[in-house]
Parts: sequence; structure tokens; C-alpha cells
Amino acid sequence: MLNAARISVSDNLFPCDIGRFNADSFVYVAAFGIFTEVSYATPQDMKNILGHAAYIIEGAKQLRDIPSFRMQVEYDGNVVYEEFIYGMITNSKSVGGFQGIIRGDIGLNDGVFEVTLIKMPRNPIELNEILGFMTGIISESDMVYAFQTKEIKFLSSDVVPWTLDGEFGGKHDVVVIKDESHAVEIAIE
Repeated sequence: MLNAARISVSDNLFPCDIGRFNADSFVYVAAFGIFTEVSYATPQDMKNILGHAAYIIEGAKQLRDIPSFRMQVEYDGNVVYEEFIYGMITNSKSVGGFQGIIRGDIGLNDGVFEVTLIKMPRNPIELNEILGFMTGIISESDMVYAFQTKEIKFLSSDVVPWTLDGEFGGKHDVVVIKDESHAVEIAIE
């Protein structure tokens, strides 16, 4: 605790990017799709008793009916229209404790987000390809969009539930996400 207090009053400040999500903000991740509800849908008493296993049990429940969302995604002059089971926009080197999902040169103050969008698999071969990409076994996949951008827009004819930093972020049919470069200063050692 003393070290944390020492750091909190340090003059050594690190400028960090944050995300603007429509009228809200996030620091770590904005996401939609499979497993995004696990962090806030898992009952607290289950978390207290089972710890990490509670999240796994809650996540396994979602495997019976994988939701998908048909969306138009616009970024850097590109327009993509696909059906996605998962999407995340993050400013982090790892997500949910998993390292290596996000590839490339990642900085917490580089002015861009890391984006991962996973298409709806139509057969077991496509699902296997997604899993291979996400675990790092294969380096490229037509089933996954992975890129960096400063701004991204999502349009859907249906409302889509979003998660912001692990909390419910509302249901939206239009989402604009912008990187706010160096918006927050964090005291570091």
C-alpha cells in the first residue's frame, strides 16, 4: 500500500489514450457479442464462492445459442458489411487475461485502437480457423478482421448490447468510437 501511495503522488506521469463511445467513455475495451455479458451477468455470490470458475460456467451457458449481429463497419475510408459474433475495440495488450489476441505494435498512448471483429462461422472448418487465429496457431484468417484505427463507426438495423470496461454499456444501433489521444495522465514509477 505504501508503494501504491508513493506512485499516486509521483511526478512521473504517463499520458494515456481513452475511448469516446458515443457520449460515454472507456479506458480498456468496448465490446459486443459472445461472452461480453459474462463479467456483469455472473452473480456476485457465485463469484465469491467459485472465483474464476464462475466466469467459465457463465460463459459456457452462452455456447448453446451464439448471437450474431449484421453490421456495417466504417473506418479509415473502408466499409465492411458482415455478420459478426464478436467485436472488440481496445487500448490494451491483453483482454480478459489472454495475451496475444491483439497483434502488432501496441501502445497505450499511440492514438489508435486495436480492433478485432469475428465473423459468424458457417461450418466447423470456419470455427476451427477462428480458434486457430485467436490462439496464435495461424497468423491470418478471412474470418477475423484485425486492424488499428483512430475512429470507427458501427451501424446495425437492430440494437446491439455493448460492454464498456466490463460493465453494461447499453444497446445501440449506431456507435461511433474515437480515440482521445493523451486524454488522461497516470502516475507511474
